[in-house]
Amino acid sequence: MGRKRGKHNTGLKLSCSAWSGMLMLVCLAAMSLLTLLKPDKKSILVRLQGWTADPRGRGPQATEDPTISLRRAELSVSNATIWHQRESAKSEADGELSQSVEHSTTQLDAAGSSIASGPSSARPQESLTVKWKSVRSKAEKTYCEFWSRRKPRLGWWDEPAGYSMIWHYMLPSLVKALKQTLPPTSSAFNTLKNGDMYLFGVAQGESMKLMHRLFKDRRIFGFDSFIGLPPEDHKDSKIDAWSPGAFPGARTKSFLINSAGGGNIAKVYRGFFNESLSPSLASKEHFGPAFYIDIDCDLHSSTYHALDFMLAHGLARVGTVIGYDDWWTIPCRKYHHAEKGKRTRHLSPLSVGEGLAHQQLSIKYNISFRCIAGPCKPVKTFRECNIHNNWAPVFIIESVGRMQTLGGHQHGFEFTPEDEQAWITDMSVCPTVG
Repeated sequence: MGRKRGKHNTGLKLSCSAWSGMLMLVCLAAMSLLTLLKPDKKSILVRLQGWTADPRGRGPQATEDPTISLRRAELSVSNATIWHQRESAKSEADGELSQSVEHSTTQLDAAGSSIASGPSSARPQESLTVKWKSVRSKAEKTYCEFWSRRKPRLGWWDEPAGYSMIWHYMLPSLVKALKQTLPPTSSAFNTLKNGDMYLFGVAQGESMKLMHRLFKDRRIFGFDSFIGLPPEDHKDSKIDAWSPGAFPGARTKSFLINSAGGGNIAKVYRGFFNESLSPSLASKEHFGPAFYIDIDCDLHSSTYHALDFMLAHGLARVGTVIGYDDWWTIPCRKYHHAEKGKRTRHLSPLSVGEGLAHQQLSIKYNISFRCIAGPCKPVKTFRECNIHNNWAPVFIIESVGRMQTLGGHQHGFEFTPEDEQAWITDMSVCPTVG
């Protein structure tokens, strides 16, 4: 019996020791939980004064000195506060990182979706691989031969007889030279060979007739309000001659269509561009890629709406040629004439009107333009034939959607401020415009 009692007592002692250890763990867990809840000094002191776990796990010990307990409480609160701050900071950082990653992922997903299913202008396109010196040489040779035959009747290109519509005569030489130089299998070659023409600002009746004569087999889409100019949205682009309602339609839609080859290849759309260029228009009218876009809209607002529509719907793409009839009009007008009683000594074409819209959209769509004709590249003299001796600058879209590290967007305008000043001062048509 004694031996059994001994075994029983030993078992009892082990049982008590086990329970003591378990109790200690439970209490420590409770204290940790209270620490997470940022307990104050008073609550910790109450616990410490009640009992402390024996390091050897044998149950409650006598209450320690209140001073020591208070110090222990202070340390516990301090440690708990530090831990809580660290965990909060870590949680916030993790949260910010998670949000950042989620935001970046969302952006990448959106970009991927845009690239996969958006308009072709949003997707990276092939870049032009062209020997530009060869293009210029061929185009200039053809253009100057043409111009030498017409010069006695029309005068020098930079005199009023060579202003406005006359500059369009260099376009066939440019397109021919480009097609001779581009690889026949490239999409740009196909665009130049089979693309459509889009003319913005046609109600005066000249451009559609002329462009049909130059490119007889191409479809032509013309756009105009027929009630004059809308209000300008850019302060520095306003000039007195371009007030709202100026230049109302001189011709009817039917006249323009008939002059451009008839209804089978020509159409005209009436209305201000921000209204007539609806999101569904391109698909509804079965518009094709543009080999040429004519910008004769005068205003920054109209130019921006027109080109934004063309780029957003993938109609303007690599290989598309764009001519600007009023690129220089505002700088010329403000230099040579007082506007609201004040003359401006120098104004860059990129800061106003058609040039400003051109630059803004090159950034928006990450486009690289190249100057291929007209005054977007300076010349040494005005008195000799040169593909860049003309009134209107002509650009080609060289790339779309290229990463910035590979060159990114560029407007293609090669004038320095000094070149701009010289052109505005010396070009003979400049004082007459507006």
